[in-house]
Amino acid sequence: MKVLEKKNIIEQKLARYAATERNVLCVSGRNDFIVGLDFAFQNNHRLYLIMQYCPGGDLGDEIKKKGRFDEETARKYICEVITALAFLHKNNIVFRDLKPENIVLDKDGHAKLTDFGLSKD
Repeated sequence: MKVLEKKNIIEQKLARYAATERNVLCVSGRNDFIVGLDFAFQNNHRLYLIMQYCPGGDLGDEIKKKGRFDEETARKYICEVITALAFLHKNNIVFRDLKPENIVLDKDGHAKLTDFGLSKD
């Protein structure tokens, strides 16, 4: 779950980024290597994005734990990320915040892109 404070969004002029993230998640939920959006709602103070649960942590944590990946594991993650990026590009979306911390691992160990606030559609 991602919770965004409306007060902060308004003060920091981030409404465009919050809207972009929600819109991209709506489009990209049909891809196996992008975190899916289950629900989006708001109250008077906050915006809520309920996304697919990925209990494996992020790729940055995995790199810290293991130090380095064997070639087969690295190849798997690279292929999954490239597949996700190709899907986004096919839908005229540019993911502009690619880093290990924005790649999470699902229950089966597959890589999924997340955090689309800086994306451009």
